[in-house]
Amino acid sequence: MTPEREAELFAKLDLMLELHRRTENDIQGLREEIRDVRAEMRDMRGEMRNLQNGQKEIGDRISRADGRLEEQSRFLQLALAGRLPRKPAA
Repeated sequence: MTPEREAELFAKLDLMLELHRRTENDIQGLREEIRDVRAEMRDMRGEMRNLQNGQKEIGDRISRADGRLEEQSRFLQLALAGRLPRKPAA
């Protein structure tokens, strides 16, 4: 092998090693980004769970309030019906 050919091969090998190093750095950066995105997704799932629990609680409270209003409405109807004058039977 001639010295020129050997120098050329070492230059190519050096370039390949540099490209490999850059690729490894890119892959490492992508892994870190993926880890960060996964952490954000976990946080978002927790927040979604909290929102769903809050919505369920609000729904339950609305149902209870609706039930109380319905009960009060029936009571008022009975109270008003009791105050209406009754016509004598014919």
